[in-house]
Amino acid sequence: LTSTEAQVATAMRAFDDIAPDVDMKDLILGTDATERGILNDEIHVGISPTHRKSTSLDYYPLYNELMYLYCGQTHPWFSRDDDAFSTKEIREARFAGLEFHSHNMAVSQKERLNHQAQVNDQEALAILIQSGRYVGFLTDHFAHPYEELKVVRNVRPDRYRYEIEFSAIVKHHPTPSRIARAFLQCLRDAHADEGA
Repeated sequence: LTSTEAQVATAMRAFDDIAPDVDMKDLILGTDATERGILNDEIHVGISPTHRKSTSLDYYPLYNELMYLYCGQTHPWFSRDDDAFSTKEIREARFAGLEFHSHNMAVSQKERLNHQAQVNDQEALAILIQSGRYVGFLTDHFAHPYEELKVVRNVRPDRYRYEIEFSAIVKHHPTPSRIARAFLQCLRDAHADEGA
């Protein structure tokens, strides 16, 4: 919702123009639940970060997001200059991350961060970061209003950042229904227009 790159609402409007009689059900789920729902024929089209691709699913890249490491206003790091942080100090900080296999988990393991808390979504992560007891990765657009309020700040954005790709996902076999293919095309068109 806060991403300027995500054009899902534009795609929904385009889909409604061509299929006004189709009832839409919109769910917000985690990556694993989204993929499981598609594989179990409970979800026709999903949008999810592309981390580990399943051979049973087809992925259509839509947009990217930037993730940065953040701390909260009451964290001891909040007022420090970025050049004052050592790698050792960042590795020893209490890190809160996503509980499922993701870019977040891969990057935090590669950087050898000190996992002390797990969450299942970004809002829960933002709460832990705002507590001042943990650091964690948030998308820049999600964190922006909190940065404006000066309740979070990013830490060493030159090093502690990564990019994730979001894709539309459908089941590989059998071929998705005509309605699912039409919505998928609306998603792809909306994001192609945004990139043009």
